[in-house]
Amino acid sequence: MAILLESDAEKAVQSHLNDFSKRAGFVFVLVAVLTVIWSFFIDDVLKTFLQSLQPCQDDCLNVYGPAHWTEVRWLSSLFLGFFSTMPVMFHQFHAFAKTGLTKDEQRALTRIATLGCLMFVGGFLLLTTKLLPILFTFGHNANISSGLTPEYNALEMLTVATYLTWMFALVFGTWFILIMAGRMNILTKATADWWRIRTYGIAGLLMLLTVPAQAQALSIPMVVFLVAGSEVVARPWLTQSGIVKGRLSEWFDDDGRRRKLVIVETDGAHSAYTPEQAADIGVAILTVNSLQHNQEDRERVLLFLNHARITDLIVCGVEPNIHESLSENFQRMGITLHQEGRDAGVALVHPFISLLGDNASR
Repeated sequence: MAILLESDAEKAVQSHLNDFSKRAGFVFVLVAVLTVIWSFFIDDVLKTFLQSLQPCQDDCLNVYGPAHWTEVRWLSSLFLGFFSTMPVMFHQFHAFAKTGLTKDEQRALTRIATLGCLMFVGGFLLLTTKLLPILFTFGHNANISSGLTPEYNALEMLTVATYLTWMFALVFGTWFILIMAGRMNILTKATADWWRIRTYGIAGLLMLLTVPAQAQALSIPMVVFLVAGSEVVARPWLTQSGIVKGRLSEWFDDDGRRRKLVIVETDGAHSAYTPEQAADIGVAILTVNSLQHNQEDRERVLLFLNHARITDLIVCGVEPNIHESLSENFQRMGITLHQEGRDAGVALVHPFISLLGDNASR
């Protein structure tokens, strides 16, 4: 089901593809140019980085694969070129996507990009200058205590350091997105599964696809750590009710079609049924300020209806002529709009009306 936001316009798919191709092409060219520029300084950068990682006092780093070293140099240049392009990349992405985002999502995206980039840079510097040297020094001391004379492959050290840095970026990014979505009231108990699939799924897939051969045994434990850690970090928001009360359940009509019904309370009007009664019956109640005069409330309702795949809707507190954008999106999503306790025809396709009658005296 696709919705059309009031800030967006109906356009052909090809026009979106043309706009995306133009912006993506500009970013790719900029990454290529910056990669070439970084290649002139990459030797000094890698030398400084390896010196900070070197765990021994004397010279114990070697390169056992000169051809592989050339590959590492260019991959490092590409990484730095990509990293340097992140501000421009975000600007192009935001300009492309903002017309299709709700106001809550636009604010969340801006905060995630701004604060996330600053915190990621700080965490990256802390990891590479403090934590990784401590980790390698600990391993070196363990080798010395075992009576070994260690010699370290610089390529292997860079591979491990790069992998750990990438894992840090994925875990930190996942946690930060969940926290910001929760603080913006986009992540709630009703939308938790939607966010889990997208954040855990994308981050976990990237972990499995990018793990180097030297760290294959860590791939599954890292994915488990990502999911378990994300559940703990985002627990306050994964369980918050947000604007939703009651309990959302699936019903099946006489034709076997799945039906989900939601009551929307707006403009100070309340349904005749309490949240407790709604929970017993198996229906969700959404409470917003105004559907007629508040665009953000309309967007919140539409997003919930889309994520939860609602099929039937009862609106309390609005005039018969509901907002035009809502009517259009209800048709797009195949949602049937009913009048509470007045639409006798609903009983033919949805059993909720008869249950309302049974519970009306409670």
